[in-house]
Amino acid sequence: MSGARVARNGREYKRLRAYTWLYSLFAALLFCALFFTLVFNGLRVSDASMAPFFKQGDVLLVSRLSQVFYTPARGDVFAFREADNAIYLGRVLALPHERVAVQNGSVYINGALLDESAYVPKPCADMAELTLDAGMFFLLPDLRPQAAFSPEAFLVPYERLVGRAAFRVAPLESLSVFLKNP
Repeated sequence: MSGARVARNGREYKRLRAYTWLYSLFAALLFCALFFTLVFNGLRVSDASMAPFFKQGDVLLVSRLSQVFYTPARGDVFAFREADNAIYLGRVLALPHERVAVQNGSVYINGALLDESAYVPKPCADMAELTLDAGMFFLLPDLRPQAAFSPEAFLVPYERLVGRAAFRVAPLESLSVFLKNP
C-alpha cells in the first residue's frame, strides 16, 4: 500500500511542479509585456541623423515615464512623433519661453552661444530667431541640415514627445545607459 502512495505522491509532485513552472513563465512574460508597454518603448534608429552618437540600426529603449516624472532638459535626446505618426530622434536645444536662433552655424539661446562641441560634428544652416511658446521644445538632430530648413519642423509640443532615450541595447558591443544627457 505504501508503494502506491509514494507513486501517487510522485505523480502529484511532478504535476504541481509543471504547473509552478508554467505559472512562473506566464508571470514573467506578463511582467515583461507590461514593463515594455508601460515603461519603455523599443526604437530602432532608422537613419543617421543622430550620428556619431547613435548609428543607423542601433536599438534604443525610450523611457515613457520621462513624460510623467522628468522635465526635458537641454541636451537630452528625445523621441518625438511627427504629424505622419513617424517617430524621430532629436536633441533638446531650447525650452519653453526661450529665444533660439542659428547664426553662422551656431545655436544661440536667449542670445548666448550654446556649446555643442561634444555632439555636433558640423554646423547647420542659419535660422532667424524665434521665441518658443509654453509647452514647446526646439529639437534638432546632431547631423544638422546644411541647406535652409523650416524651423517649424523642429518645434515639438510636449504632447508629441514619446520619451527620453534611456538605454542602447543593440548592438551588444555598444550597450549604454543614459542617466544624464547623452
